[in-house]
Amino acid sequence: MRIPSLTLGLSLFLFGSGCNSAKPPEPKISEQDQAVSSFKQIVENYMKTYKQSKHEQVYHLEGSSVANIPEGWRKAYSELASDDYKVDVQKTDSLVSPYLGILEFDTKTYVSSSTYGSQEAASQATDFPSDSSLLHKHRHTYAYQEGQWVIQSRKWVYPGENEWNDCDEGN
Repeated sequence: MRIPSLTLGLSLFLFGSGCNSAKPPEPKISEQDQAVSSFKQIVENYMKTYKQSKHEQVYHLEGSSVANIPEGWRKAYSELASDDYKVDVQKTDSLVSPYLGILEFDTKTYVSSSTYGSQEAASQATDFPSDSSLLHKHRHTYAYQEGQWVIQSRKWVYPGENEWNDCDEGN
């Protein structure tokens, strides 16, 4: 008579332990939720770069006798105008890029007050008047392709103007 109770105990152990250790399936994250979440992370990482370093640029200025601007090299740097920025993710009809991500933020750009004779001299500039910053509005557009965000455009404009400029072509 001991055999049936051993069989029953072994059966309960085998079937019971399988049921107790089973984990519920992980919830499936939709492509849309993944796109939004990953875009927010990219934006957060990008905005940190403005807090961690000055976005510096050395450039040559042709000069203008009409505006009394001498020809030469100048240095500029940008920082966030505030911690506020706008993020939007939009669904598209495209099969290749089903989502567009848009980041909008403002920067203040400071330009060296002096003009220098060489690029190297301008790169050492430290003469940035704190009362003469220029405000730039930025709009960066990304496309979600094959699970990755790809930059499509990075543009800036002076407030009140309509002509957007490519960020890679200067401030």
